[in-house]
Amino acid sequence: MKDTRGTVLIRLMVIVCGLCVVPALADSQVRIVRLSDVQGSVQIDQATGQGYEKAFLNVPIRQGTTLKTDDDARAEVELEDGSLIHLAPDTVVQFTVLGLRDSGGNLSAVAVEQGEAYFNFSGKKDDEFAASFDKEKAKPAPSAHFRVELNNTSVSLAVFKGVVQVGSPSGEVEVGKKQTAIFEFANGQPEAHSSPQSSGHTTRFLSRSAKRVSHP
Repeated sequence: MKDTRGTVLIRLMVIVCGLCVVPALADSQVRIVRLSDVQGSVQIDQATGQGYEKAFLNVPIRQGTTLKTDDDARAEVELEDGSLIHLAPDTVVQFTVLGLRDSGGNLSAVAVEQGEAYFNFSGKKDDEFAASFDKEKAKPAPSAHFRVELNNTSVSLAVFKGVVQVGSPSGEVEVGKKQTAIFEFANGQPEAHSSPQSSGHTTRFLSRSAKRVSHP
C-alpha cells in the first residue's frame, strides 16, 4: 500500500522534530576562546589531522586544540569571562573540553601534559573549570589563581589565591591559598609517612596521592 500525502508529511515532521531535539540535549561548543599572547616559538595542533603548525596571535582555540611552547617561548589563552591560562616555556596543554551548556554556563577542561601552566580562573558560579594532570583533576572555586608544574617524578599544584579541590584515585585534597600539593609517582600502594621539613610537619602520600605544604 502506498503512503498517502498526509502520512508522508507526518513522517517528515517527526524526523525534523527529532533533529531539533538532539542539539537541545547536547552541550554546545560555540565558545570565544583565543590565543591572547604569543612570545617566541609557539605551536598549535587544532586536531584537524594537520599536526602542529605555527601559532599566531588571536587564533581561535577550540575543543581538542593542543598548544606547545618551545624552551624559549610563552603563551597566554583568554576565555570569555576573562580567565587566563599562561604557558611557561617547554609546556604542552590540551583543551579537552570547551562547551557551553543550555543554562549559559561555560564548561572548560584543560589537560597539562608537560611543563608548567598558570591558571587565573574568574568564572561565574555556573561555570565549571578543571585542570587535569595525569590521573588527577583540579577544580578551582571562582576567583582562584594556581599553578600546575610537572617534572619526571612528581606534579606540584600551588595555589596563590582562592581554593582548589583536587581529586585523584586515592581520594581528594583541598588546597588553599599559599599551599602546595605535591603528587609523587611511586610504585606500589599509597603509603603515608611524615617528612620533616624546616617549616614544620608535612604528610607525604606516595603513588597518586599528595602532600600539602603551607608556605610562610
